[in-house]
Amino acid sequence: MTSWMVAPVAFAAMIAGAFLAIFLARRAPDDFFSEKTQDTFKVTVGLTATMTSLLLGLMTNSMRYSYASTEEDVQQYAVALITTDLELRHFGEDACAARQELFKFVRLVISETWSSDKHPPQTGFETDATNQLLKLDASVRALTAVSDDQRVSRSNAKASVKALLTHRWKLSGDAENRIPPLFIFVVVCWLTLIFTSFGWFSSTNLPSILALTLSAGAISGALFLVVEMGEPFSGPMRVASAPLRNTLQAMEAHPCALDTTPAATAQ
Repeated sequence: MTSWMVAPVAFAAMIAGAFLAIFLARRAPDDFFSEKTQDTFKVTVGLTATMTSLLLGLMTNSMRYSYASTEEDVQQYAVALITTDLELRHFGEDACAARQELFKFVRLVISETWSSDKHPPQTGFETDATNQLLKLDASVRALTAVSDDQRVSRSNAKASVKALLTHRWKLSGDAENRIPPLFIFVVVCWLTLIFTSFGWFSSTNLPSILALTLSAGAISGALFLVVEMGEPFSGPMRVASAPLRNTLQAMEAHPCALDTTPAATAQ
């Protein structure tokens, strides 16, 4: 369930509840608007509104930290990539093939994770990028070290590839929607109930209708932002790919001595 779906549905539900209540209230008996009835509405709606605000606050705070954590994961991913490349560079020309595998892996990660909205990010373990990472691991393990420095670089490179595998798994998990649809459904139902109660005692003049509409729009916007933060690699609030793109540019700025092909930066 995307943010572009949640916000319009929530807005429509709240407005429909409010206008339905306005319509029914004009045909209800007078005792439906007694002072005791109004007191009951105030207590029940106040309780529901309080629970809804608390739930929205907790959800917003959780998604904010989740979004910030994803940004940090991307930064750490970039550090792990540049560290792996440095170790392969220190190993020497024999690691050129492994470096080319690493370049290809970074391009695939960028392509799969920061996809267009028409092509959602690829998640899970069995992806082209993950298979490419396994090829990189095989290339690093196939290196033959003839000096102590090469042995150290090979060992560090193997550890870095393991770190890349961990970061790849975390990034795949970050790309998945974090908010359960049932959770959103319950919140929308509560909001609809609240706006239905508003409409029951609302006037039919322009200021009242405008207030209900603007309030529903504001709350729908808040839901949009919350759900959007739960989808960090899609939509208008996606986490920037700049750390990985800059890392790839830095890596390709130091090509292998035997590599005569021009560096190609992922677009």
